[in-house]
Amino acid sequence: MTPNYKETNKSMNFSQSFSIEQNENYIHLQFNHPLRTISNGVIGEGIQWIKHFCNFHVEKHYNCSEPAKDIYSWMKKYHINHEQSVGMMTAVKLEDMVVSTKHMDDISIMAVVTAGVGNAVDISSKDEARKDVKIGTINTMVFIDAHFNDGALVNGIMSATEGKVKALQDLQVKDPLSNTLASGTSTDCLLLAVTQHGERTPYAGSGTPVGKGIGEVVYEATVKAVKKYVKRVKRNDIS
Repeated sequence: MTPNYKETNKSMNFSQSFSIEQNENYIHLQFNHPLRTISNGVIGEGIQWIKHFCNFHVEKHYNCSEPAKDIYSWMKKYHINHEQSVGMMTAVKLEDMVVSTKHMDDISIMAVVTAGVGNAVDISSKDEARKDVKIGTINTMVFIDAHFNDGALVNGIMSATEGKVKALQDLQVKDPLSNTLASGTSTDCLLLAVTQHGERTPYAGSGTPVGKGIGEVVYEATVKAVKKYVKRVKRNDIS
């Protein structure tokens, strides 16, 4: 269902429009109103209106044969409405979640990232694609208090991806097979969710203030999350 569009004078307080629950089993962000969302989530993928944003923890050697079925069962267990949800999964310790925010003019941007780089990949390398899918991933959720058309949603995904890739380059994360700088992991998940409040914008690429803002918060959160992961690996504290 598509909510009715209403002109607004930014009366909504973005920081008070959602709640976050984080424990060892899942991260759950619940918004008061549905957000226009684009994602490659295990469930809730594509462009949809979404209220619940979830990242579930799984064990390192999780069987990936039916991930969507598993997420549906977990949402039922925790009383989360799967029909208005995006669901992701990761073997990363959820206590290492990083939240990065930025406020610019009338726009608020928030990135929520968990990161593991054990299966980092250089997408440009000539090695064959991995056939053994591992749940070691970078899960990125970006929330924006703005109004995007569908083209701007795609722009925003590009800006977020550029921020993630730049973070991995600066951290010198490498593809273990090619020994070249990684562009991501083989199972990365990304979503961009917009409140659809305020003046409509058709652009959110790196040449715009909001696109730069998206890249900045994703970069900052990814750097912090990967550093937490590396610290755990050095302590041998990975599930």
